[in-house]
Amino acid sequence: MPKFNRTNRTTDLSAMLSNSVVVTTWHGRTMISKKPPPPKRSHNSPKQQESIDRFRAAHDYADQILKSDEKKAFYAKGINAQKTSAHTVAFQDYLNPPVVHYIRLYRYTGKAGDVITVKATDDFHVEAVKIEVFDRTGKSLESGKAERYRRKPSIWKYKTTVANKNFKGSTIQTTATDMPGNGCEMTARIGE
Repeated sequence: MPKFNRTNRTTDLSAMLSNSVVVTTWHGRTMISKKPPPPKRSHNSPKQQESIDRFRAAHDYADQILKSDEKKAFYAKGINAQKTSAHTVAFQDYLNPPVVHYIRLYRYTGKAGDVITVKATDDFHVEAVKIEVFDRTGKSLESGKAERYRRKPSIWKYKTTVANKNFKGSTIQTTATDMPGNGCEMTARIGE
């Protein structure tokens, strides 16, 4: 028969039965229960792991932003009832890419100086909009950054610099990017 030290019976009992039971003390009572099975190691599916990695990258991005006083102040402008800190605004900005709503080509006739209009929005701030013009064979004619329209911040305008004689069938590709580098593309083809 095992003998227990009268001063610390729980420790002695726990040491003797540690492979099969668990001894716990709660509210002055000592309880002995069956040892639980080891936790099952569940592996994340590729989609779950991708989501975990995205959130981790967003957190790292927000931490980096907070190190720069200038960028921190910029993101602080986005604080509202749902986004209560610059970190949260930067975190959400990383997770949400910009959206290109439309490309307006009614003023594009293939001449140099024609204007291509794009509407692009983001949950916080669209950093840049790039336009690339391809002729009907797919050859790149020109590319450049659009200018933000002063009166409407979500509207961007690009003035062409190269003439496109056979502009029907040409393709206009637009890419909007935000501060974290997320991008959204839209392509429009000029009807023949």
